[in-house]
Amino acid sequence: MTALGCVLGDAAGLGVTAQLMGAGLSLPAALGYIVPLAGMCLAGTMAAESLDEFARLKRVFQAELIPQLGQLPLWGLGLLALGAGVGEETLFRGFMQTAAIQGLGGVLPADAATAAGLAASAVIFGALHALTPSYFLFATAAGFVFGFEYLQHGLQTAAATHWLYDWAALIYIIRVWGGPAGSDGDSDGGGRSSSDNKSGAGPEPGSVQQGP
Repeated sequence: MTALGCVLGDAAGLGVTAQLMGAGLSLPAALGYIVPLAGMCLAGTMAAESLDEFARLKRVFQAELIPQLGQLPLWGLGLLALGAGVGEETLFRGFMQTAAIQGLGGVLPADAATAAGLAASAVIFGALHALTPSYFLFATAAGFVFGFEYLQHGLQTAAATHWLYDWAALIYIIRVWGGPAGSDGDSDGGGRSSSDNKSGAGPEPGSVQQGP
C-alpha cells in the first residue's frame, strides 16, 4: 500500500515519496492526535455493553479478528500497525486526499476544495473499513482526524499517529474483548458459557448417575 501510494502520488506530481522520506515528523503533534482517537475507541468498547450495534461490532472482532491477532506478540502487532499506518496514510492522505483537493481546486474556492477533498478521502477510508455500520462511522471520523492532521503537520506525522494509535488499540481491544474461555466472549448471550450448551447437558465426566 505504501508503494502504491508513492507510485500514484509521484505519477500525479504530488511528491508523495519526498513527503514520506523527508524531514517533517512532529512527535508531540503525533502523540496529541492520538487523544481523540483513543477517546473514540474507549467510547466504542464501552458502548458494546449497552448498544446493539456496538455489541455486533464486538462479536465481529471476537469471531474474525481477535483469534488471529491474539496469536501475535507485541512486536508483531507493532509491525502490523506500522504497515497499516504508513501504507494507509501514504495512499489515502498523501495521494488520494491531495489529488482530490487539487482536482476540486479548479471548480471550488480553495477552502471548499480542501474541505471537500478531506471529506471525500475520509468517507472512502471509512467505507473500506466498514466491518459494520458503526465501524464505518468510527473509521470515517478517524479519517477526518488523520486528514486534518496531514494538512497541518504532513505525511510523516499523520503516519506516526496512525501507527502508534493502531498498535495501542490492537493491544487494548485484544485484552478487553478477547477474554479467557468462559468470559463474555465465550458466552451465548444468555449468561451461559459455551461448555453449558453442549448437547444433553449430561453429567460431568466421571460422575455416577443414580438409578431410577
